[in-house]
Amino acid sequence: MPETQTQQSLRVEARPVGKVEQVKAKVKELTKKGKEWFKDKWEKVTSKPREVLNDINISVPKTIEDTYLVDTTEKTNTFPKIPEYLKENFRPLEKGESFEGGMPIVKGEDAAKLRKQEEILYGGEGKGNGKWGTVFLSGEKATKIFNQPESILNAYDLAFVKKYGGVAGMPKFIGVVPNGYQMERFHGESLAKLVDGAFDKEANRSKKSSEVWGGILSPVQAQELLNKVAEFHKGTGRVHGDMGHWDDIIIDPEGKIQITDPEWERIGDQNPHGELQSLYDFFKGQGYTDLNLPETIPDDIAAKNLDDFKREVMENLVIDPVFHRIDRYKDQTVEVKISEGDQVLVSEKKLITSTE
Repeated sequence: MPETQTQQSLRVEARPVGKVEQVKAKVKELTKKGKEWFKDKWEKVTSKPREVLNDINISVPKTIEDTYLVDTTEKTNTFPKIPEYLKENFRPLEKGESFEGGMPIVKGEDAAKLRKQEEILYGGEGKGNGKWGTVFLSGEKATKIFNQPESILNAYDLAFVKKYGGVAGMPKFIGVVPNGYQMERFHGESLAKLVDGAFDKEANRSKKSSEVWGGILSPVQAQELLNKVAEFHKGTGRVHGDMGHWDDIIIDPEGKIQITDPEWERIGDQNPHGELQSLYDFFKGQGYTDLNLPETIPDDIAAKNLDDFKREVMENLVIDPVFHRIDRYKDQTVEVKISEGDQVLVSEKKLITSTE
């Protein structure tokens, strides 16, 4: 009796799987396992690099002299030591804490959460607001938090105070903080506040401007300010750029002159001779007749120094190619994140090498 169609189908389905089908099934199985293997290695590659290297039989060099490539002992074919990072161990940021290395840049929602914490962490005794940042005062520290931490101008500011803090009456550098840095606090009053107070007091009197100024700065102080600006030029190799902004001049309780916050946005508009001459002419016009104009550095040298400094700063940055903003600092060692409870957490990453 001939087979029915149902019987033929059952017989075909009962046939052993051929070699081609077996190979396809095996390939499919291995592909799936391979994807899982690569995924696992990829997840481990930053957290457990040594384990990954051992699994795939790549030798880890112990010293530069012992470095070698896979399957060769030729010491001429060397490669750099393989870096490892300590496991991140985030902890709460301590009040007023500062760090080493590049500035941790906190972005987006974390930046908004950080702003809620800034005054708690760094303030307590007043603050000053400017175009580029806010300065919080506490104890012997002044903490500057940038309004736009990803701006190149802030990178110049940070690098400058790190390099020249303490020069020519400038505040000493203490350390970086999330989205900013800390510096020595100058106790005293800004010249701007002293000027405003003096002129408000004399608003309804008949005193001349020069007479009011005579009660703000003594001739010795006016000369000291000129000398301090010239010293700044010589010590830093550049113009201050904002000496017309009296907020940048601090008079301490003993009457000593301090200067802060050099200009970066419009720095190309001035030169050392012009800056010093303008200040000298102003005070001469206010009745300070016995002033001396100090020597300063050549204008062309100042321009070259500034260009060289900016180039050095740019070499230490990683720039977003689309928006041309700072993505991170190459010497960055501190990372920051904000917890769900808006707590500021930090972790210092230390680059280490194999010593086994």
